[in-house]
Amino acid sequence: DDSGQSTALSELLSADLGARVIASLDLPDEDALPDVLQLVGVSGCGLVAWTGFGPGATLLRTGLTEAGSVSLPLVGSSAMKTESYLSVTDDAGDGTIVTCACVDLASSTRPDARRFIHDFQSRFGSPPGVFAAEGWDAGGMVLATFDAGAQDRRTVSAALSTLDGYDGLANTYRFDDGELQAGS
Repeated sequence: DDSGQSTALSELLSADLGARVIASLDLPDEDALPDVLQLVGVSGCGLVAWTGFGPGATLLRTGLTEAGSVSLPLVGSSAMKTESYLSVTDDAGDGTIVTCACVDLASSTRPDARRFIHDFQSRFGSPPGVFAAEGWDAGGMVLATFDAGAQDRRTVSAALSTLDGYDGLANTYRFDDGELQAGS
């Protein structure tokens, strides 16, 4: 979709997949959709990797389905993991694969997760988006430094650098010399 994130992810995929990439196409707007659908159709590809954001992914998935490519998988990043993608594509979106380094609390039965989702929806009118739980945890870590007596940037930084661990909503975070431990 011509965004910076899309371009960077596309370059990484091309480098990793090499000759297995059949075609690399841009879908900057709705007017380009017929040409993109035609090229996808004649390419014989077995999977479409979308590197952009939700609106373009919605357009592409719906277009692929309407063109008869119902079973052609669409794979994308967290940039397309939106509520509007799910609601607009409806059944056409079935089978879409989205990768995200975020924690999805939507199906959690933990009371703290359910409360977070409820409170977020009540305040903002929509469910929490990608990385919302991680953002909540990062904010919680900073607030914990104030509870421990930090008063300014220097003392917050010092408190965070000596933090042994933090039990958050998305994860339990453990640190080693101020760096997040692998698997944490």
